[in-house]
Amino acid sequence: MAAPSARHERSPLLPTEFLQQDDIAEVEAAAAVEISASEVAVAAPHLRKGLRHALGTLAFGALLVLGYLGRGGSLRMTPMGSDGGRPRQGFIARTSLAGNGTDALIELDGMGLTGKAHDDKNRRNRKASFIVLGDWGFDYNDHGNVKPECQKAVARKMLEKFEELGDVKFIINVGDSFYPNGVRSKSDHQWERKWRAVYAKKLRSVPWYSVYGNHDYHNDGCACASHHGHCAQHNADIHNHRYFFMPNFSYSVNHPELDLEVVGLELNHYQDWISPDLADCEYTRCPMHCRKNAHRRALEAFELFHHRRHHSPAKNLVVFSHYPTFHFKKGAPHFLEGLKDHSKRITYFGGHHHDVRKSTDTIHPNVEWVVGGGGGWGCDGSMQGFVVGEINDQNEVHTHSVVVPEHHCCKM
Repeated sequence: MAAPSARHERSPLLPTEFLQQDDIAEVEAAAAVEISASEVAVAAPHLRKGLRHALGTLAFGALLVLGYLGRGGSLRMTPMGSDGGRPRQGFIARTSLAGNGTDALIELDGMGLTGKAHDDKNRRNRKASFIVLGDWGFDYNDHGNVKPECQKAVARKMLEKFEELGDVKFIINVGDSFYPNGVRSKSDHQWERKWRAVYAKKLRSVPWYSVYGNHDYHNDGCACASHHGHCAQHNADIHNHRYFFMPNFSYSVNHPELDLEVVGLELNHYQDWISPDLADCEYTRCPMHCRKNAHRRALEAFELFHHRRHHSPAKNLVVFSHYPTFHFKKGAPHFLEGLKDHSKRITYFGGHHHDVRKSTDTIHPNVEWVVGGGGGWGCDGSMQGFVVGEINDQNEVHTHSVVVPEHHCCKM
């Protein structure tokens, strides 16, 4: 198997696109079945005692439909939570056309349900897998509305999934790794306390392809530095697993054995999606220089992305930054157009918003995930966890979310 090669050259209004159900407390039981169909919602208001049986029955029926339709898509089943303190009975089942790359999956957990059913063909022919995580570096003294145990609950679930898969090649980290103010150096105690002591050694036995989030800038010399070598999270040695792999502000890593290239992009200039700006520069020691750096690095990131999109020999591009695509609608529409490129199979991951959810149509026919539910800061939705990518023997990338029970993370 060829070793991955890293590239870090300087080469040439509202997020309504996401499946949001703000009035529904989604998933104590993490339940997601991917099938092909048009979007539909089904509610069963009379269910309570029969909820487990109904979920199992619906999941079985969904898999039968998958057999008939023979394409990838998504169906999400979620038990209803409370509405203004009043209990709501029933569940929601939602399906949507996925375009390229989503497995058939049932994840039932947290309500006495333990069934898991993947598309047998994809699972049987899987070559490799990866995990994507973001917004996870919890600080006991300074955090939002997430519960203190959430990050560790997600980390335990990651280890369980890592061992179940048995072929994870890398982990993608979309940033905000050390709340609230980043790390100052490689000897900062937070490396141990918030990363190594939380994520098992097995999880750290593969490279963590990483980028900076806005919080990571605060105390890091990277905000004011002109060269990536002055960044506390910089590490160009892909075999040094004591730190993340981040050879430059933006970079790419080629996995020819998987017909896949990973592209990490430094796009913190787009923290403010209405008027592009890295607002968190005000917390650094060089606010003006920090803003200039963020702008320059974003231009370099776009240059790298478009270069790899046009010239990468890989069929699949896995692209990530700290931000979901709606942050670029006003300031960088060319980036969104590039992510829609149907000559490549592009899967895009962003964080910053503290939830795990899939976009319906932002970069169709390609796939986008928001994966900021790592348990580090807050709950912008009840789906806290991570995303798994699986590559089959046809070098196709299929993705699905894995979430922990809501009560571990969010105030109900």
